[in-house]
Amino acid sequence: GATILGFHCHTYGAIKGDAKPIFYSKIKRSDYKDNPQEILSGVCNDEGNIVGTLIHGCLDYNPKLVENILEFLDANEADKEIILKHNGQLIKKIKSELGIDTKIKIPKPRRRPAHPTMIMIASTGSGSGKTFITTGIAGALRRRGFKVGVLKVGPDIRDIVPALYLIKEKMEEYSSIRIADLGWMPVEDVLKKLKDSTYDIVIIEGVMSSITGMLNEKIPYSSAEIAFAADIPVILVSNCSKGGIESAALDIVAHGKLMKKLGIKIGGVILNRVYDERIFMKAADFIKHALGCDLVYKLPKVNINERGGTPEIEIRLEDFCLTALKTIEENINISEICSVASKPSFRGYIPIKVLEWKFKHSL
Repeated sequence: GATILGFHCHTYGAIKGDAKPIFYSKIKRSDYKDNPQEILSGVCNDEGNIVGTLIHGCLDYNPKLVENILEFLDANEADKEIILKHNGQLIKKIKSELGIDTKIKIPKPRRRPAHPTMIMIASTGSGSGKTFITTGIAGALRRRGFKVGVLKVGPDIRDIVPALYLIKEKMEEYSSIRIADLGWMPVEDVLKKLKDSTYDIVIIEGVMSSITGMLNEKIPYSSAEIAFAADIPVILVSNCSKGGIESAALDIVAHGKLMKKLGIKIGGVILNRVYDERIFMKAADFIKHALGCDLVYKLPKVNINERGGTPEIEIRLEDFCLTALKTIEENINISEICSVASKPSFRGYIPIKVLEWKFKHSL
């Protein structure tokens, strides 16, 4: 059969039985390792209902697949015209609101820029809330009429699925920015692709800490190196629930000072899961003075059943996305976030010797 390009995120265990196979995915990696294999990713029952994991973005974007489905339905030319007309109406309806059946309408698109502006959501460590914040900001921007793109540094692109779900965008071939040999496309090629996109603004979600991997001799290996290479301003995030507000502030300043020495713009700071307003105000003053950064936001503790640390444990997308949107809109000035974003420009990677010297003399 024909090869259909798409994105395969995950299949829950082995699919067994006599059901008719519909999709097979030839995957390059599984369980975070290079492990090329072909796996069954979709079957159908006697009624034709598809069961299993569908390839994200495969329908409507692959004419060959659509043609096969119409042929399977024995659709004639008149049938095809009716089906495509109704499909177009459905797509228009789906894309007119955030999420699914939320009644949150999206205004008409703004005038498209020649090249989208970009911003990176990076952090002082894993579990800081990057995915939650990225999802909320993407939704808030889309609600205001911006066409938003969301990318991920490194291979773990499942982190951006909630944001894509909320704003109704599909996974692209450049959605994963390569670091070392992990990920899909080098950032310089991503920037070229974005020139032909229809996005107003693109949000990049970093990976782990912004400096994790910086001293690895494989270049680039960290979010900070990607931010420098593409000249993308960064919003730094730190979680206060692990070591307290004071510790989070110190982490932010240490990361921010090193990144500034590398030539990376720190456009703003978000302290996540803040539990005391007075302590936050003192910490915010400290951060502003240390980094020369005027935008220091706080997010409260949010009770939500977040996704677990493994692909087998998923999140309730509606709850996660709408809570993220509500939290961001109540606590973050989206206009200020827009003002931080800027047009990217590839300027090359920092040599390892420079990274080592800057790291050694960062404090």
